[in-house]
Amino acid sequence: MDLYPNDGYLPGIEEGVIHDRQSDVEDVFKEETAGMSEHPAELLGSPSETPESEPLVVMLEKMGVADPKCDRMPGRLFTAAALRNLVPGGSELPDLVLHRGSTAVPEYGNPDLVPGMYPTLFPTGTSSFEIPNRTCAISFKKQAGYYLDLADRSFRYHHSFLFVVLNIIQRRASHLQTHFTVQRSKFETVATKLVAVKSNVLQSVVDHLENEGKYNSLTGEQKAALDLLKHVNTIAARIPGSQAGKFKVFMRNEIRSYCGFFGLPHLYITLNLSAAHSPIFQLLFGDETIDLSKRFPVLVSARERALRLAKDPVAGADFFNFCITSIFRYLFGWDYDKRESTPSGGIIGKVEAFYGSSEFTERGILHGHFLTWLLGGLNPAEVHDKMCDDDDFQKRFFLHSSKT
Repeated sequence: MDLYPNDGYLPGIEEGVIHDRQSDVEDVFKEETAGMSEHPAELLGSPSETPESEPLVVMLEKMGVADPKCDRMPGRLFTAAALRNLVPGGSELPDLVLHRGSTAVPEYGNPDLVPGMYPTLFPTGTSSFEIPNRTCAISFKKQAGYYLDLADRSFRYHHSFLFVVLNIIQRRASHLQTHFTVQRSKFETVATKLVAVKSNVLQSVVDHLENEGKYNSLTGEQKAALDLLKHVNTIAARIPGSQAGKFKVFMRNEIRSYCGFFGLPHLYITLNLSAAHSPIFQLLFGDETIDLSKRFPVLVSARERALRLAKDPVAGADFFNFCITSIFRYLFGWDYDKRESTPSGGIIGKVEAFYGSSEFTERGILHGHFLTWLLGGLNPAEVHDKMCDDDDFQKRFFLHSSKT
């Protein structure tokens, strides 16, 4: 904490922000939100269409993170940002101020932390997280989810509680899942050099890279500091809500394991669900006037539906989870309790296994991608053999393919 001044700033924030002063906002919006259905923000109407009795609402989707895949930033900026984080102080001031005391507020094992931050949500100062003498222990993540599902929606409607709790969960996951790796044969050498690196040398390397300087023009001390990055790898996997490449690698390895056991998947399914137009979401939001027994339930205006979706992202996530579960249970015949297909199967036959991942799209909604293995399904090699040996199978195969 002594590295920060009393009214200092969090270092490195400005390195992840890209300022685009050339693109037209309307053109970018149309390009990023192009799709089969309109973007929820379009349901709000233009300023000229907004009734005078209703305030003009601007929907903001991206908060804090721009270009999560980092495919618009050159590699030298990543290296410069990594080195800058090691330099105490700095001439450029980031966007956030870090106020501090003589000691840091503990995040672990501190029941007073969350009630102290949100006295309106915890007016009596009780029912906090991680109470040591609680009869039945409950994890921070599970208790946070319980608060978001309460009938009293004060927690999910609070302007910052949802984001702060997610940040704490991500930080704890990163503490457990993020670490540095170095080859055993180079550990002693790398550790000694890391301790010996000076902050002014790192700062000079940062400036050199940002000015697009060449590697050959670096001094010997600067080259030694830069070469250390080649021997140190950062592993950050299984961080919820992150775009970490290692997390994607972890999922790919799981998919490869499924393919090794079940063979190649037979179906690739994308489920894109529109919460803004669904009466089920309106019911989850709390609209008790929705009558699901009717073929066409009466819904509120498109503007109000868009505002509800923006106001209650928890209901949007519950809607997505409910729909995915119902599709696999009632359409595909999957028994979640037994973790196998029902005896009668579903509209695609009997499912042997499936693997799915959810994604938050540029359209303000969740959708899912699923790999599905069918019980008794054939692998490509088996299909090839049957087509060579069975003329009737070959005719039926191409006849079905031409119809589909």
